[in-house]
Amino acid sequence: MKNNIPQPPKTLTPEIEQAMQSVIKFQDVKPVWGRGDDPQTHAPMYKYVDAIKGSIAPKAAPAVVSKEFRMLNGLVAPGQGAAFHHHTGEELMFAVTGTWVVYFDEEEKHKVILEPWDAILVPANVWRGWRNVGKEPGYFMNIGSAADIMTNLPKSEPEQSQPAASDDDDSDCAFS
Repeated sequence: MKNNIPQPPKTLTPEIEQAMQSVIKFQDVKPVWGRGDDPQTHAPMYKYVDAIKGSIAPKAAPAVVSKEFRMLNGLVAPGQGAAFHHHTGEELMFAVTGTWVVYFDEEEKHKVILEPWDAILVPANVWRGWRNVGKEPGYFMNIGSAADIMTNLPKSEPEQSQPAASDDDDSDCAFS
């Protein structure tokens, strides 16, 4: 070994075999249907990688289980997004398509706009919300730690009764 750099193996190792078995094909990922404040609005989120029981949509199994990473992709309608919340770990938010606002106070005085291929790395425990401010549905990618815990800001007003979840709603995901 030169300079203590590991050399590529000449045979199939268990780690290579694990990597080859961890390919995630979009067509095989079952969407998780999130609910926002509007019970008529559904937004699909695709849980590619997470812990066995991650804190975001914990009822939905990820396509591949990871001890370290969480990666979610979502299709969000104009005007929809995630309510004010924070995560215990860093969160990388990546705008694949669409125009997004990420705000850091409920009055949205402190905010940034993300366009396609823009990203923001939000530090742990920073309150924020986000929403699709474009005219078309937009795709986003969210990458964080599988150990991360997300907390939504409690509502100060009494909760309104929500209709029962549909058969395809197997999630308690709080975004859309």
